[in-house]
Amino acid sequence: MKAYFFVSASGQQVGPVAGEMLKEKGVTAQTLVWCEGMANWTKAADVPELKPLFRATPPPMPNPNPRPTPPPMSNPNPSGVCPDNYMVWAILSTICCCFPAGIVAIIKSNKVESLWRAGDYTGAQQAASDAKTWCFISLAGGLLASFLAFVFGFLGAL
Repeated sequence: MKAYFFVSASGQQVGPVAGEMLKEKGVTAQTLVWCEGMANWTKAADVPELKPLFRATPPPMPNPNPRPTPPPMSNPNPSGVCPDNYMVWAILSTICCCFPAGIVAIIKSNKVESLWRAGDYTGAQQAASDAKTWCFISLAGGLLASFLAFVFGFLGAL
């Protein structure tokens, strides 16, 4: 290859430089170059002898066996521990207090662990909270029923 002069990024004339070395010197396809025999300064990409230096390199080949990326978790696990499902309290409140509210508490308690394993951490925490609430409702219903039975029993004895 011939020896070329080129215009640097700072606007200075540099050279002569062997054609094969132009790319190493920072010459791009848009850099103006000149060599003996050329009438004017020309973009390097427009010089037939330099075109092979500035051919686009192909992108890297895609991986034939890409690793599937796991879907992002919408609700990251804040604590790493499954919340208490209150199953024991739900069963006790069903037996000892208020049957209908206790059944709802058992159903909510039963959902906690399956939701947690499915990755629905917010749903599991909500089910645990609902189970606790229904245990309290059952307890309150049982206490109210006991109080009313006592009051009516006392009034009936009079």
